[in-house]
Amino acid sequence: MDGLFGCCNVRKTTGLPDAPPSVMQPDDKQESKISMPRQSLAGVGIVFLGVPGEGLVVQAFDKGGPAEMSQKVQKGDILQTINGDLVKNMTDQQLAKNLLGPPGSKVQLGLERKGPAGETFQVDITRGWPKSDA
Repeated sequence: MDGLFGCCNVRKTTGLPDAPPSVMQPDDKQESKISMPRQSLAGVGIVFLGVPGEGLVVQAFDKGGPAEMSQKVQKGDILQTINGDLVKNMTDQQLAKNLLGPPGSKVQLGLERKGPAGETFQVDITRGWPKSDA
């Protein structure tokens, strides 16, 4: 998990260009395509950065996407769990499989927010597409 991970795209921090939303690029030599019809699966609209020793850190949001619209997730939050399952034990494909789901379905993200309080919390997000992309 040393790259960028969006609702269904990954790129290494070495500077690979953004992958289209239906393509995963787990490393420079291997490309795994996840071909899913847009109507069948939706995501949460978060781009994660894999940081060694920390895990998947929220780096950006899809403008108008479910996570941004929830106003509960912030840049810098660290993804700990998806629906109660530890993400540190997941491959990139498992992360995509757990983050993606039918439009309108809910996914629970367990996040850690750094700072003086150092809080850990759960956020329920309804999967969908960015409002500007509807």
